[in-house]
Amino acid sequence: RSEVLPQPERVRVMAPSGCGKTSFLMMALKLLAPAEGALALDGKDYAGLSFAHFRRAIAAVPQEAELADEPTVRGVIEAPFGYRLNRGVRPSEAAIRAGLAAFALDPAILDRDPASLSGGEKQRVACLVALLLPRRVLLLDEPFSALDPDSARVVARAFADSGRAILYVTHVDLVPSFPTRTIDLEACHAR
Repeated sequence: RSEVLPQPERVRVMAPSGCGKTSFLMMALKLLAPAEGALALDGKDYAGLSFAHFRRAIAAVPQEAELADEPTVRGVIEAPFGYRLNRGVRPSEAAIRAGLAAFALDPAILDRDPASLSGGEKQRVACLVALLLPRRVLLLDEPFSALDPDSARVVARAFADSGRAILYVTHVDLVPSFPTRTIDLEACHAR
């Protein structure tokens, strides 16, 4: 089946464990080839896209945020902007602070050791980094799993306000108003 992800649609791929959510996301990340069918970005088949073209369009946030090996959260936030692909694209201090506010993170977190953060704080920092990157499409693996309901709503609002196309996989619906469309993989259990 063919799916199109226009901007700024927020598509939820919903399914219980073991139904292929991670495989679906791995294909969307170009880390796994589909057994049948094809994936496209900007109307071009994934197979023909260079890694650089793909990475300039897409940012991803894993289910368990592993923050860069940096001594401070500021270092974690700034680390991706030192990569060759992102050189010349550095967020301003105002953008970082606005992002912290959008994700309900105290600015004092910038000086903290990433290892001292809670799971929810790590998840929100990883989401902030994804939004600071100039990417049109965000791929998110269980973006609300480490969050309490209030934090989940805060993160959903920040993503919705970004105006980006978002594809996320989940098995729990913490923010039912967030997706604009749902792809339900529930049928896999009927096999």
